[in-house]
Amino acid sequence: MHHYTECGLDNVWLANGYAVHDTPYGKGVSVSDADGVLQALATWLTQKPGRLTGKELRFLRTFLSLSQASLARVTGATEQSVSLWERTGKVPK
Repeated sequence: MHHYTECGLDNVWLANGYAVHDTPYGKGVSVSDADGVLQALATWLTQKPGRLTGKELRFLRTFLSLSQASLARVTGATEQSVSLWERTGKVPK
C-alpha cells in the first residue's frame, strides 16, 4: 500500500496502480493513472456527506484550477474567508 500524500490529502492509500522505483535519490513512486485517481477523489469528495475539511476544499479548488479569489467570487465569499476555511478547516456547509 502506498500512502498517497502527493494529492494533498492525509487519508488516501493506494492498494494498486503504482510502482516503486529505485532512483539515485532513494525510492520513487509512479502512479499509472494519477489523473484518474484525482478525478475519483474529486468525485468522492463532492458526494461526501457532511462538511469538507480545509484540505479537502483546497484539493477540490486546485483540482478545478481555481484561485482562492475565483472560488470566493463563485461562492459569494471573500478571498480571506476561503483562505481561513482552508487553514482552519471550518468550511461552511
